[in-house]
Amino acid sequence: MKFDLAKFTVYLFFAALLLNFFCILSCSSNTLALALLATCYPLALLVTGVRPRFTWYHALFALFIVYLALHKTLFFPEAKIFAFSRKAVLAFLAGMAAFQLLKDRNMNFMYLMNLVLPFVIAGIAVLTAFGYIPYESLFWHSRLALAAPHAPAFGIMLCICLMSGLYFLFRKNAGDSLCAVLITTDSGRLATLFCKTVKSKPFVSCGMLLSLGLLLPTFSKTAILTTAIVGGLFSIYIACKRWGLLRSAALCIFLALCAVAAWHLAPIEQQRKEHFYNTVLNNALTPWKYPTFISRIPIWESGILAVKENPSYGVGPNGFGNFHQKRVHEDYVRLVSIYGQDIIDGDTLRIGSPHSTYLQWFAETGIIGGMLFCLLLFAPLFYCLKKRTLCGEMGLILAAYAICFFFEGQVHGGRTASFSTTVIFITFGYFSGILGQRQNL
Repeated sequence: MKFDLAKFTVYLFFAALLLNFFCILSCSSNTLALALLATCYPLALLVTGVRPRFTWYHALFALFIVYLALHKTLFFPEAKIFAFSRKAVLAFLAGMAAFQLLKDRNMNFMYLMNLVLPFVIAGIAVLTAFGYIPYESLFWHSRLALAAPHAPAFGIMLCICLMSGLYFLFRKNAGDSLCAVLITTDSGRLATLFCKTVKSKPFVSCGMLLSLGLLLPTFSKTAILTTAIVGGLFSIYIACKRWGLLRSAALCIFLALCAVAAWHLAPIEQQRKEHFYNTVLNNALTPWKYPTFISRIPIWESGILAVKENPSYGVGPNGFGNFHQKRVHEDYVRLVSIYGQDIIDGDTLRIGSPHSTYLQWFAETGIIGGMLFCLLLFAPLFYCLKKRTLCGEMGLILAAYAICFFFEGQVHGGRTASFSTTVIFITFGYFSGILGQRQNL
């Protein structure tokens, strides 16, 4: 009976994970999927028979949730509370469930994100073909968003899928711990074949190619640069660890020379090459001169001003938009003289978030709320640095978000933040299990 419960729990976890991704990509509420994932935690405790161990990180997360509740109750009773508050608790429990199911210090269950993506996209393609999802809803203006109303939100999802797959490919003896539970003597051939397929390197590679192919048309500069920075540093780390610094450096130089030679020998018109130098390459090397970056400077100024004027408890949940609009109208003449009317009227005035997760937390919840969120995010990263381990993909995922959060508001109220809220707090819950295991050793 205990073994059957273990298999049922794993099937439920994977099915809920699949449902969660489909809901996010189709811009539907993923609360039910998160509730099913959270239900796997008490089931996992019954299966393993291990008494949960609570650590300082659990206390920090509880303090974070309690502060949000008090923040709304005492200071902003009429404001709508952050939509992620409920999701954060469910996702945190889901992360604790994943740790109990895997019994592993490595977060290898997250590579399932890379495997789930092809199934979900295939499902959306079928629904689009039958007319259940309008074709136009797959795009945000001219940018691919797959039914999500914000292309960068989809871009960071593909970034995380790429990071998960990259870790899986570089990991020695790559395999899925869940399959050890699913594949048994009484399992059918279909289940065995499925598990062997999804944990194979060719399947993961195809998922990564699909993720990369979908990332480019999102035109999310933040997601693309984050993927390049985190993925590049991880690849260099793996290369230096396996082949040494000198051989790795020689290989990088050789590949760079090959790329330069291929570019000059490629049959591309000189006019197109000059266009690449003057636009694409110049924008990549000087992003601070890009109009999108310039238009965000007044928004970041509004975020800093909101913290200065309301350091104790901020401007309230989802209150930054009104604060920013009021500030721009009051300082309209000066802003236009500095940044130009096209940028202020065309972009700055229409944006309702500070385009920085860190600024949003400090501006809307005050110094205490911002510090609690930063502690939740950076404590696992400091743990990875101290222990010289990535804890599976956890270090890569959090590093990607730590960069992305400077330029995008990925964790806030609304469905555009469903993916980031889910992944971030699942990772936090998983990290709490690592600390509990450490105490048990």
